[in-house]
Amino acid sequence: TTRATTSGPTAVVVVGRYAYTVNGGANNLQIFDVSNPASIPAAISTTSSFSNPYHLAVVGRYAYVANAGNNTVNIFDISNPASVPAALSSIFTGASSAPVSVSVVGKYLYVVNSGTNAFQIFDISDPSHVPAALSTTTTGTYPNSINVVGKYAYVTNFSSSTFQIFDIISNSGQATQIWLRKRCLVQSPVEGKWTDQRARPIPWTSSG
Repeated sequence: TTRATTSGPTAVVVVGRYAYTVNGGANNLQIFDVSNPASIPAAISTTSSFSNPYHLAVVGRYAYVANAGNNTVNIFDISNPASVPAALSSIFTGASSAPVSVSVVGKYLYVVNSGTNAFQIFDISDPSHVPAALSTTTTGTYPNSINVVGKYAYVTNFSSSTFQIFDIISNSGQATQIWLRKRCLVQSPVEGKWTDQRARPIPWTSSG
């Protein structure tokens, strides 16, 4: 089955009977009823989401959309998928930060910003009023994905070809890097092939 979205879809999340897409070319969030995968109707709602929405997370009654174009994360109430109101709040992640990936666990929102090479944690206990970041921690170059499981946040860095693990101290909203895996590609002088020859864990004991 193929279903058209608006221009430039960049991410999709499926929860229950609904698929949620963000479309960077059209600057919006769309919701589709996918209860019958063989026959998906047109979007049941389309909601504006600022500039270049790039990634999203859906947890409970809320959708969290990272807008790389204007350095914000929007929070939407999606309790009625057919009629999604304007964003409850818009979280500023910093000048030129370009947030590209988000993860939500409990009362915390985790964001990686490709423009400033940073990982941020926000308290979203009140989705309509989110204070400034609890912490901002340096990542590798051009972080492009984050996943949070248990007490750890896992971040990939596109330009520096690294994968980082941060220990999240949830009671203070702080994060400490504890592990880095760096890929080292070596070209064979005989075959001309590139191989991953020295990928290894590098322990870290300090933030950043």
